[in-house]
Amino acid sequence: PGGVVPPLHSGVLNVLLTPAARWDSAWYLRIAAHGYFSPASTNFYPLYPVLLGMLTPLFGNAILAGLLLSVGCLLGGLTLLYRLALLDLSESAARMTVLLLVAFPSSLFLYAVYPMSLFLLLTTGAIYAARREQWALAGLCGGLGAAARSNGILLVVALALIYLYGPRGVSPLPTRSGGWWR
Repeated sequence: PGGVVPPLHSGVLNVLLTPAARWDSAWYLRIAAHGYFSPASTNFYPLYPVLLGMLTPLFGNAILAGLLLSVGCLLGGLTLLYRLALLDLSESAARMTVLLLVAFPSSLFLYAVYPMSLFLLLTTGAIYAARREQWALAGLCGGLGAAARSNGILLVVALALIYLYGPRGVSPLPTRSGGWWR
């Protein structure tokens, strides 16, 4: 809709960047600019619009700020995913894990003005911190993940399972007899 997604001051940038701000992106951009404005807007969790609202004055445009936020979170999330995979897999398998995530068809949402890349960063950060027994950081990432997406609350289950049953530390626990849940 007109006026929802602010245009860029360059025709070339409008053509290149505004396709990343469609569908639900318009909701996040309006929430970042005006706060929660209707009952329907409360369906969107607050962390991404808050970060978007903080970055918009720095970059002068909400779409550009959203794209930079999403791509920055994606790079951080992919780095953490690689490091997390290295705890259990070889270097080539860890690289392949990252490549498969980036090449997956629906990964285009990781590059758009959506909270998916932020959620990837926070969930991967929570699991990686838990595996390295940094529980305060794991809890912080898990809490922020719950503020980014509704399914972030399920990180409590994942973190509790890692805390209770492992694997923890920098290498996985050896398999024990009778430990089918490992």
